[in-house]
Amino acid sequence: MKTSQQPARGRGRLRFPVALWVLPFLGAAALGAEKTYSHFRFEPTGIIGGGTQIQLSEFTFSLGGTLLNLNDNNGSGTEVVTVTAASGTQDPNAAEGPGKVLDGDVNTKWFHGAPLEPLDFTFTAPVTIDAYNWASANDSVAFGRSPVSWNFYGSDDGATWTLLDSRLNEPIDNANFRYQAGFEIPEEILPQVVTFGLNSAALGDLPAIAPNGTSFDLYWETRFADQVDLSPGPGAVGLTGPATVTPPDDSTTTYVLTASQSATGETATASIPVRTVSQGSVTYRYIRFTANKLRSGSGAGLIQISEFDFFSAGTEVVPVTATSPISDTPEAEGLDKLYDGIDGAGNKWLDFGNAPFIYDFGAEVTVDSYGFTLGNDAPGRDPVQWTLEGSNDLSSWTLIDYVDFDYPHPVERNIYTGDIPIPGNPSPAVLSFSANAATVVQGEPLVLSWHTGAADAVSLSPGVGSVATSGSTTVTPTTVGTMVYTLNATSVASANVGSATVTVEVIAPPAVTEINYDDFSSVGSELEIVGNASIEEDHLQITPAVGGQNGAAWFRLRKNVAGGFEARFGLNITTDTADTAADGLAFVIQDHPDGSIARNAGAAENGLTQRALNLKFESYGGAPDDGSTIEILAGSEVLATTFAYQTPGVRLRGLPENPYTLATPTGSEPYDIRMTYVPGDLDVYFGDIAVIQNVDVDLAEIGAVDENGTAYLGFTGRTGGITQRNRIAYWHMAYGDFSEPTRPFGMVTSMPFIDTTVGAMTGYDLVWWATDGNEYEVSFSEDLIDWTSVNTVQGTDGQAGYRIANFPDEVPAEFYRVEEIPLPAN
Repeated sequence: MKTSQQPARGRGRLRFPVALWVLPFLGAAALGAEKTYSHFRFEPTGIIGGGTQIQLSEFTFSLGGTLLNLNDNNGSGTEVVTVTAASGTQDPNAAEGPGKVLDGDVNTKWFHGAPLEPLDFTFTAPVTIDAYNWASANDSVAFGRSPVSWNFYGSDDGATWTLLDSRLNEPIDNANFRYQAGFEIPEEILPQVVTFGLNSAALGDLPAIAPNGTSFDLYWETRFADQVDLSPGPGAVGLTGPATVTPPDDSTTTYVLTASQSATGETATASIPVRTVSQGSVTYRYIRFTANKLRSGSGAGLIQISEFDFFSAGTEVVPVTATSPISDTPEAEGLDKLYDGIDGAGNKWLDFGNAPFIYDFGAEVTVDSYGFTLGNDAPGRDPVQWTLEGSNDLSSWTLIDYVDFDYPHPVERNIYTGDIPIPGNPSPAVLSFSANAATVVQGEPLVLSWHTGAADAVSLSPGVGSVATSGSTTVTPTTVGTMVYTLNATSVASANVGSATVTVEVIAPPAVTEINYDDFSSVGSELEIVGNASIEEDHLQITPAVGGQNGAAWFRLRKNVAGGFEARFGLNITTDTADTAADGLAFVIQDHPDGSIARNAGAAENGLTQRALNLKFESYGGAPDDGSTIEILAGSEVLATTFAYQTPGVRLRGLPENPYTLATPTGSEPYDIRMTYVPGDLDVYFGDIAVIQNVDVDLAEIGAVDENGTAYLGFTGRTGGITQRNRIAYWHMAYGDFSEPTRPFGMVTSMPFIDTTVGAMTGYDLVWWATDGNEYEVSFSEDLIDWTSVNTVQGTDGQAGYRIANFPDEVPAEFYRVEEIPLPAN
């Protein structure tokens, strides 16, 4: 049994962008209270995700909606206000010193590590303001360094400070290089609920889930309020806690604290859920833990736990080993850390993809409670909702516990959850319920999928009725409008009902029913735009040139592609930078469970990881065998790879300082891409040059089409720290038998190869029609009489090519020849 605990690091591939200049939005004239001081202080008290480091790129002051011209940042030379910035002992003029918030440039920043310290501004003369604002920096999102709670002060002498504004868990616009909407100085500081949680003698150790009949001690602290109410229960309470509450048995009760300010009528609220269950026990060899939600708000991303323990009658039951089917952990923070008995001191399990884990106890064991200790840093990685399941064969799993509310962990690190009882009669739960489209065309099929636990009966409405406890079904919405599907799970052993809903918009059939876009200027409801995708400048833009973007777009009407097709589109990857771009995009044919809302939350340039055929284009890199990657993938399995830069006959425009990339300067024309397919044979052309040929793949066999041979067609893409615009300029589809005809031996093209890194011709490309089994001898001559063989190329059905080295400074004239050597007759 756990009793007490003691009080960063992480991993990620970050690509740092050139900043996007974003001006602060001021809107109408501010309505804040006017305050006049010669000193102002910004005191951060909380960082997003519970972080301990802060960074800001700019800080501004304004009056009546007009920015103060700090140090002549607007260059007008008029109404200049001179000001300096300082923070603790930092050098104001350091590379990331506090002075950077006053230079008018969001490409620079002030950074301060733990512990947090105030940011002080000193003006040469008193100034009057009624609002202030700040801007985030280049990588604030990735590292979680933007403030969400702070105090703002004024002073006449820099020694005695008057509180002017206080913000607690402010809902900021969390993006890089982003000015906030601005913060008006209030006439009265609004009420705050500073803390509201479970109270115990030692921090933590008191579970929010307890046996029936348990009373919970609640503690709170408020500021700037003159009345506080707690419900359900006692009603009016003191401005600070505690209070003891006893929730009903077998229930989840949310207690709400409301702090009021009578002078303004303003209120602040906070809530805490607690659950009561009948005490039980389970007997299994294997127990699986899955985090459904992290404190960051996401179901994906980094998760960490210091220790995870099970108990029987107060005695710890230790597993033999722990495994994960999709583990991605650092070597020093593996699954063994979960049960090594070491709490705190940075000892923890960390997984980059929020993977589930399975404890193997070596034999069947009985447990009646469990709990875990939070990691040493990064509160956003804490699991707050989870599923616990048991099995004796690793095949059939039974629900043990399902926590479907945000567990109220303290933000302090290395805190134990307390001993959580195993429910004697777990409530039926809907573990997942989803549709494969957010918007569906009237009369088109919609797939609903679900998984429940501890349920004896499950019903789906409207119009379906009783269904299996887990499975899927296809419905066909016939009425235009908002459609809400409800899944209810019940159990004989529990009076509680597990319920979940899925909302889908049903639209009338679109006017456009075929994929035949010369551009995207007239796109209507036929395209499903997902994530950061949009229509921009008559292009289908999968991601803008902004860091950390992820998007997808799908044609909403499924197309029959199983028998064969030709896809043609304009690949337009552009950037404002001179040397690097990232990451890429993919053309995708898919029958993914998520249908027309599918996207890859990770490496979206790879397409979708299951039930999909993906044509990938990756631009990141600066070498001949990197930066122009083109691949065919069946889900996550790579079937073929090439590099466009190294393919004879292909000419990349590249970037001024990087000729090897698929990315081109902003405003460049697109590359023409063509893909042809018949079952068992897929080819990809870059312009007229075949870059991938004769890939043996069948859409039906890899699950990319349904039983009718139809699939969703579209694109996925992303940017990382380095950015690019992932765009499609045009898109045409045709269906049928697109088997490539057999062509007689002959040249496709011949052209000089210019190596822009040296500014000279270094080779000559020869591309010809070839036949599988034949050989092709490539030769050169200086006089058309004596020929020297350079290489023998093995033939393939389609195109073959060779880049022959050329030295024009040494040999002013050369002639090249390709000879076909037929396959010997049997």
